[in-house]
Amino acid sequence: MKIITSSKNHKERLENSRYQKLQTGKYTIDDFALVRTTDYLPSDKKILPLCDTPFLTHTTNVPNSVIFKILQEKYNLNPFDEEDYEKLREMADRYSPLSSQYRSTIHFTLNGLVSSHSKGNFDGRKFIIIDKLSSHLGKENFRSLRMEDSFIKGPFEISDEAIILINKDRYEKLLEENPWLQNYNVTLYTGDEKEAVETVLLDLGITPETIGEHGAEYSKRTPLYKAALSDLAKSYNCSEEKHFYSEEYKEDDQKSLQIWEIFNRNFYEELCKTFKIEPSEETINFLSSFDFARPKLEEKLKELINQIGLEEYCEFVLSYNKTLEGSLNGKTFPTNNEILKQGKLNTSTSIIDEKTYQ
Repeated sequence: MKIITSSKNHKERLENSRYQKLQTGKYTIDDFALVRTTDYLPSDKKILPLCDTPFLTHTTNVPNSVIFKILQEKYNLNPFDEEDYEKLREMADRYSPLSSQYRSTIHFTLNGLVSSHSKGNFDGRKFIIIDKLSSHLGKENFRSLRMEDSFIKGPFEISDEAIILINKDRYEKLLEENPWLQNYNVTLYTGDEKEAVETVLLDLGITPETIGEHGAEYSKRTPLYKAALSDLAKSYNCSEEKHFYSEEYKEDDQKSLQIWEIFNRNFYEELCKTFKIEPSEETINFLSSFDFARPKLEEKLKELINQIGLEEYCEFVLSYNKTLEGSLNGKTFPTNNEILKQGKLNTSTSIIDEKTYQ
């Protein structure tokens, strides 16, 4: 198994590769590699989009913003102070019901590691997948080709030639948890993960780029790879537009609204059932709806929390989340597509023994 360590001549190799690529005056499909950093690697090499994978996350919905404000007042924390804000954010997530988000697309950068930015922190993930674009273009359903965000409508099958980069210090534990890692072409690295990715790309004969939120760092090579990507996009009937402006984004956003309403309804129904509150169907519908009327929704939830008691409400949320996570870990939790088909969160949500609150 190959192990990559920091090299004194790395910068020299990098600059030489960039110079040589500029001298050739063009890019072809063989000059591009897909790069994806992730905490999940499938045993069968098939990456599924989130809509086909049981998935839970915290969202900045009404329960999250309400508990954030309540905890801010309770502990007299300043949300404009960085340290206080992080404490509030952590507590608000802890005492907010889990939800989900619909996404039918799978995303990659080209020729470089994605950088953390305003849309997310991508540092220190367990696995980094590096796979040549030529192994996939024309096989998977590519919808857009961009250096900072190339995406497909899933699924995506990792090729046998793909390289999986893993931090050497984490490998033994990951192998113990995922014995099928032996079926992958694994390369271990020490030190900086960005440099490790660049080393793999250089070894593949591909010129690495520094990837930012809105594209690769501009250089004299930029017109060359942009022209090549434009030609490839036309040849393979996909676009070059940002995900935010794509039809896939709009469709997924609408389905996320439906998913959030289903999760909201499940949470409020369980909350009211546990504390023997009998709201009208109109109230449940109102609370479950997406937060276009956010101030009124927040006011209504505050009334419920005051009626229940803050400590009891927080204890309920912890137990509620634990139940959902137990179903997820037990592999009985439905995918988002299954939830939409059912029209409800059809899973075991018997949250807490009612004696707890008597």
